[in-house]
Amino acid sequence: AQVGKGRHLKKVMLDNDGREWVFYVGGLTLYGSKHYLKGNYEYLVQQGKHLLLGTLHGKLMAYDTVNDRFTELAVPGGIRQINDMIALGNRQVLVATERGIAWVDMLSQKVTLRSVQTPEQPSPAVKKMFVDGRHRLWIFTESPGVQMFAKGMDTPRWMQTPPTIDPSYTRSKTFFI
Repeated sequence: AQVGKGRHLKKVMLDNDGREWVFYVGGLTLYGSKHYLKGNYEYLVQQGKHLLLGTLHGKLMAYDTVNDRFTELAVPGGIRQINDMIALGNRQVLVATERGIAWVDMLSQKVTLRSVQTPEQPSPAVKKMFVDGRHRLWIFTESPGVQMFAKGMDTPRWMQTPPTIDPSYTRSKTFFI
């Protein structure tokens, strides 16, 4: 759909406070405000009164809902691709990148990069993530297998899956994890 001055609409997302975020090809706007951000934004995750917005090309922007202010976050390690973003706990957002997982503390706005590479799982690229009911993080990469990361662990634990099975999908009505 074409919206406004030549902008093509990609999607509209609501944050936890009911604000409408309109994603366009080449930009993002908060409906009913003067805010417009240039970039290929694809992700939005809210933690309390803070939102994290991410582009496909590695740019992270924090939005403070109380002060109505955007802050671009410094991204470590030359990250150039974001594949997924999820909330963890009550103040962290995890960002799946081609270099590992970027852990974002929404209160301090500190970003740290953690590698998921192991001898069994040589790919640094994280494609998808999932947090289960026990707050364990499941990590899907380009390599066969899945990794599990839980509180108190220094490194993720790798679990092998047959290379012909896509572990992110299942035929049952419940997740296999």
